[in-house]
Amino acid sequence: MRQFALLLLLSAGFAWSVSAEVLPSWIRLSDATAVARLVKPNKGTAAAKFIRPGEVELPATLSTALEDRSFWDIDLPCDMKLAGGLEFDFSCSDFAPVASFSIYCKSGEGWYTGTFSPAVEGKMQRVIVPKTAFRRAEGKVEGWGKISKLRIAVWRAKYADTTLRLANLALYGTSPNVLVMSGDSCRAHNAKEDYVGQATTMTELLTAVGLSPVQVADLELDAAALKGVKLVVLPYNPIVPPTALACLKDFRAKGGRFLVCYSLCKEMADLMALTVKGWRSARHNPALGRIEGVARVGDGLAGQPPMFHQKSSNMTESAPRGEGRVLGMWADKDGQPVGPAALVETAAGFHLGHIWMGTGEEARALMRALATAVDPALAETCAAAERKAREQEEKDAAWVAAQPSKAGEWRAFWCHSEEGLGGAYTWDDSIRILKENGFNAFLPNLAWGGKIFPTEACLAACRKYGVACHIWKVCWRARQNMKDFTPPGDCQKSFDGKVNKLWMCPSDPKNLAAETEMFVTLAKLNPAGVHMDYIRYPDNNHCFCEGCRARFEATLGRKVVDWPKDVRKDADLADQWAAFRSANITALVRAVSTRVRRECPGVEVSAAVFHNVASCPKSVGQPWAAWCREGLLDFACPMDYYMGSTVAFRNLISAQVEACAGGKAKIRPGLGISCWKRMDRDAFTMAEQIGVVRDLGLDGFTVFNYDARAVRVLPTLHNGPLK
Repeated sequence: MRQFALLLLLSAGFAWSVSAEVLPSWIRLSDATAVARLVKPNKGTAAAKFIRPGEVELPATLSTALEDRSFWDIDLPCDMKLAGGLEFDFSCSDFAPVASFSIYCKSGEGWYTGTFSPAVEGKMQRVIVPKTAFRRAEGKVEGWGKISKLRIAVWRAKYADTTLRLANLALYGTSPNVLVMSGDSCRAHNAKEDYVGQATTMTELLTAVGLSPVQVADLELDAAALKGVKLVVLPYNPIVPPTALACLKDFRAKGGRFLVCYSLCKEMADLMALTVKGWRSARHNPALGRIEGVARVGDGLAGQPPMFHQKSSNMTESAPRGEGRVLGMWADKDGQPVGPAALVETAAGFHLGHIWMGTGEEARALMRALATAVDPALAETCAAAERKAREQEEKDAAWVAAQPSKAGEWRAFWCHSEEGLGGAYTWDDSIRILKENGFNAFLPNLAWGGKIFPTEACLAACRKYGVACHIWKVCWRARQNMKDFTPPGDCQKSFDGKVNKLWMCPSDPKNLAAETEMFVTLAKLNPAGVHMDYIRYPDNNHCFCEGCRARFEATLGRKVVDWPKDVRKDADLADQWAAFRSANITALVRAVSTRVRRECPGVEVSAAVFHNVASCPKSVGQPWAAWCREGLLDFACPMDYYMGSTVAFRNLISAQVEACAGGKAKIRPGLGISCWKRMDRDAFTMAEQIGVVRDLGLDGFTVFNYDARAVRVLPTLHNGPLK
């Protein structure tokens, strides 16, 4: 097998990881018959073509694909439990029709889902996809050791075709000294929590400090996975399966140690010799709202930073049962304790009271301190990695500082908190910091459902500092903790008949009137504008309430016999249903635009919209390009929360601009610093993306989200492109 892999390598002319080998199941794609049997496209996508042994062509017929993407499922059984990830040769002939690329690994009945981003258009390149690129799990996954299929997907940016080529798919190995146990099994109890994503974030941090982590699902932990490992990290594991627990007990008996974050099940608390003193939340204890991080207690660990910044509002408090010590306390921005113990050490390891959220130099320093406390022999490896990280940061800072500024452009932040930066920061502080760092617009989330949060302090601060305030309201829905929310009309109902009490039905005239009136009320506060968010359906599975049925049948002029199944069985009816949903959402945009412009002249109307301009009219009823062309909006902020290649980012925005051509509405792309999973190059990535926005001739950008992470990079950006 290795000889065949080398032949393929030589023929392709690309560098591989030293430990990579072509998968035996990939080698089966040896002729056209095998490709037809083992590679299956989705409906409307062309079949894969055999090029040569080890290489296939994937015609992405995005002009005809029935979904928002073209994809191919490749029969590819393999064991990735101890692998670092996948790598393959890849090309895309034309990026213009592409919003993004996705990759999926089927495990059991579910999928691990991730992304990749080729850097060059039209040429073969070696793409490496680490397991950390798979940020989410869908359905019931059974671990990385039971992969049965690989899915390659390309998402539509516009209705046009492109061609992919895929070759020489291989796994690359690791020699781990740290194991990260992903809480895959926990999804059966709470599928909304980001157990897999938290594990990948932790794996990336461990790699950044020079360690060699392997990420293994809790469902498949065994003695082989723990070989050579001295530290096991549980990044977010409220439940530990019995088989994994038995392995961890044996690991501890042999001298292994743990880093456990946030949740401590009883068995892990016993193994760690910790007493769980309870769960704390800023919602019930306002003092905890001042938390800015973890302040070191005494000398702490060797190398432990005096302050580890992360704004945690929920935590699990623990205490050593016998010997042990508190290494850190939850503290405010001045390092003064305002909460319980945050970081605790026992002979078995360490417990951090919340999930790990810190980034940058402090995060690396704390992780180095924890790792070298477990194994002092790691000190030099960690020191070398830190030198490399510092060199990269210095290069990034120099490059960012060299980027030119641009006078007169729109520079805005979304702020999801109704308190601004919150904690010890007043609204005056929040807006002053924004202004001092070159921003001139602000979109605070001050309204949900039927509730308006206090607006006076925010508006006053924005006027004081000359920052344009566009009040952001979430449409059609209440926030999760608004237990007493009652919509004026119907709630939304899913295709399978479940009522969602937090979402209002957009087709109900009572809901439409109430939402319109709320925006008019906000506009009369005399902000610079009102900003619409969630101006859509939650997905393609809503709303199928009886009111929707009656109103849809009225537009058809006839009954739908088998409701709601017929709107999916009949293609023509499905198109009419999609148009009905889009019309319902557009009705609110048009009503708000008309009323606000008539009653509050000078107050702008804008919207945060999905990035995939071609597909969102059908997928969520959001035909925002049509709103821009018609002039219903003054500007749109597509949520382009993308951290991939600059070429792909440019093409994503270009497709949006092209779709809106002919209208007067401005496109002000959303840059998603809070959504970028990789946290070590925030300023560099934002400066790159700002450069793309400027190159495309747009008048500005909007950033999500205004929080502690964003504030940390503002001085670096203000030293360069935001002077």
